[in-house]
Amino acid sequence: MINTLIFDLDGTLVDTSGDITDAANYSLEKNGFPAITQKTCIRLIGDGLDQFLMEVTNKKGNLQQLRASYLYYYSQNLVNKTKPYPGIKELLSWLKEKGLTLAILTNKREDLSLEILECHDMVGYFDIVAGEDTYHVRKPDPKGLLTLMDQLGGDKDTTLFVGDGDTDIKVSQNGGIKVIAVTYGYRARDELSKLNPDYIVDSVSDIKTAIKTFS
Repeated sequence: MINTLIFDLDGTLVDTSGDITDAANYSLEKNGFPAITQKTCIRLIGDGLDQFLMEVTNKKGNLQQLRASYLYYYSQNLVNKTKPYPGIKELLSWLKEKGLTLAILTNKREDLSLEILECHDMVGYFDIVAGEDTYHVRKPDPKGLLTLMDQLGGDKDTTLFVGDGDTDIKVSQNGGIKVIAVTYGYRARDELSKLNPDYIVDSVSDIKTAIKTFS
């Protein structure tokens, strides 16, 4: 019986791609690099900020300066365009009514993650919100996931991960727990299916159906 759900944030609970694109382009233009499209941004979201910035500059930029510029802009413009995916709040409410423990494990910074959730009245659903700086490790390294599970009092047989990217599938597999991959976020079904998640869903409403299969 599943009693603990751990969610990814970007591309799973909220669509942050518009604000991330704007912050990236502010940093890129300030540091002499061409702007990127939102489509390019979406393709690179998921591995953490440093990896993202190295990718968009082809490893030619000053990472410290790029990161500082990005965070300066992004921290002041977190929710200009960011919104929860339709049906997410209803899903979270349903899960809490069922008595499940909910948490987030993201490669975004913890403080930024919490602020986004607070702005959309979502932070109260989660017992723990863990970012790349919480345990000083990024997905798909399972150390953060295993530490989070230990803090929640969950175990591998009763914990389920929900995410939209390859790092979410890999961290779950590395940590020995089952994973639901969602296609409404930043990765296509064919890309996700190659990684052999336990379940793939195309909509938020389908997550509820998938969870029931593990119960």
